[in-house]
Parts: sequence; structure tokens; C-alpha cells
Amino acid sequence: MEIYELIRRYRIDNNISQKDLAKSCGISQNYLSEIEHGLKEPSLEVKLKIAKALNVCPYNLIHLCDQCPKKDCQWKFFLHN
Repeated sequence: MEIYELIRRYRIDNNISQKDLAKSCGISQNYLSEIEHGLKEPSLEVKLKIAKALNVCPYNLIHLCDQCPKKDCQWKFFLHN
């Protein structure tokens, strides 16, 4: 699954609108739509903002690992601050 598909899936699974997610990330709804359709590749900074807003480990979002190791997740500080 590509990153744009993951972002859309996580957003829908969490019942978050594009408008609300875009606002949380400080990006336009149009830009988020382009990301979700695979038309634009978000910067690492935007990927991290999206991961935080969706409350998912950035590793899961960018495919660096199969699963977030919940107990030892190095991103806990990032996600909860």
C-alpha cells in the first residue's frame, strides 16, 4: 500500500474529514486531497504532522516497519506532545 492510500485509510478509519485533518496539519484541504490521490508527495515534515494528527506511528505511515512496537515506540514522545 502506498503512503497516500495509508493516509486516506487512517483518516477514514478515524472518522476525520479532510478539512479537519488538513487544518490540524496546517496544510490546505486541496493539498491533502492531492496527497491522498497520489498526485503530490508530502515532505517529511508534512508526513510527521499527518502521523501526529492521525495518532499513528510515523514508521507505520512511511513503511519503515510492519508494526509500531507499542511498548518501546520511540515516537511516543512525538505523538503525545
